[in-house]
Amino acid sequence: EDTNLDDSSFKPVLLAEVMNEDGSFTQLDVTDMGELKTVQRGNKRTYTVTNLEQDGIYTLNCYARDMSANEMDKILVSASNENCEKVMFSVNREGSTYSLSSMSEDAKKMLGSFTKEAQDVVLTEINATELSNVKITLFKNDQTIVLKEGEDYRMDADGGNGEWYIYTYTIFAKNFGDDGIYRLVVHSEDEAHNIAENTLSEKDLDISFGIDKTPPILTLLSELESGQVYPVENLEVVLETNDNLKLMSVVVYLDGAEYKAWNEVEINEILLQNNEYRFEVSGDSTDAHDLLIVLTDAAGNNTELKISKFYVTTNSWVRFYNNKPLFFGSIGGTAAVAGGFSALIIRRRRKFLKL
Repeated sequence: EDTNLDDSSFKPVLLAEVMNEDGSFTQLDVTDMGELKTVQRGNKRTYTVTNLEQDGIYTLNCYARDMSANEMDKILVSASNENCEKVMFSVNREGSTYSLSSMSEDAKKMLGSFTKEAQDVVLTEINATELSNVKITLFKNDQTIVLKEGEDYRMDADGGNGEWYIYTYTIFAKNFGDDGIYRLVVHSEDEAHNIAENTLSEKDLDISFGIDKTPPILTLLSELESGQVYPVENLEVVLETNDNLKLMSVVVYLDGAEYKAWNEVEINEILLQNNEYRFEVSGDSTDAHDLLIVLTDAAGNNTELKISKFYVTTNSWVRFYNNKPLFFGSIGGTAAVAGGFSALIIRRRRKFLKL
C-alpha cells in the first residue's frame, strides 16, 4: 500500500521448496505456476496466487517502488500483517511421503523376502507440516503389537522453521527375533489433518518380511537304508516334507547327478494334496547307488539326507554277493567241506603208506 505506488515495479515472487521423488528437495520459483490475481482499492493493491499444484514450503517475496524511487527491498508482506518480516506457509494435500533411503542395503534385501538374520528397519517420513499421534504397529504372525518409543524403536525428528519435517524411525532388530512373518505399519497425523499410513494405497510402501532360522524337516516314508539290497525291478521312494514358513525346492541326486526336482509351484501343489514326493530308482544296474535328498527353504536353510551303497537289482549273483551273512557263510561252509575232504584224503594216504 502506497499513495504513489509505481505499479510497474511491483513484483510478487513466490518461492517453494518442493520434494522430489527420491526424497531430495529443490527450490523453485513457482509464481507463474499458479494464477496471479490483482485487486486494486484506492491506494491498496492485493495480489493473490492461487491453484498451487505442488505440496511444499512456500515463501512470499514482494518487490515494489514508489514514484519517488523509494524501494521496498525484499520485504515479505502479508494480508493479515502489513509489517510482518516473514511470510511462510505450506501446501499439504498429499500428507506424508515415506522413504527407505536411510536403511542399510542388507536390511532392504530383507523386505519382501525371507532371511535367517533380522536387521534394523529404518523408515523416513517426510511432511510439510509437523506430525502428531505417531504410532508404530508390528503384526507378528497372528499377534498385533503396538511398539514403544525408546524401547522398541527410536524416533529422530528434524526440520521445521521453514523446512520440511523429517522423521526417522529406527525399529530395532530385536523385535524380529523369532521365526515368523512380520509386517510394520506407521500411523501419523499432520497439522493439515491428513492421516497417513505407509500401507495406504496412495503411499504403497509395504514393510513385510519373514524370519526363518529353522531348517526344513524331511521324513522318509519308504524302507531305504545304506548298504542294503532291494530285489525289485523298480524301487519306489516316498518322502514327506515340512517347513515352518516356506519350502522352495526339493532336489534328489542319484549317483552324483540331479535325478528329480520339485520347484516352488510344484511344492505348493503337493502340499494341497497329500504332501508326498515320489520317485523310482530303476533296477537296471548292478552297481551300488548313492542317494542325496536336499531341501531348501525361502531363507536358505538346507536339510540333507544321504543313503549310500544300496542296490536295486534282481540279479541273483549281485544279491547273493551283497548278502554278507549268506555270502560269507557260504564261503565258510565251502571251506569246511573242502577241509574235511582234504583231511579224508590225508587219512587215507597215511593208511595206504602203512600197508
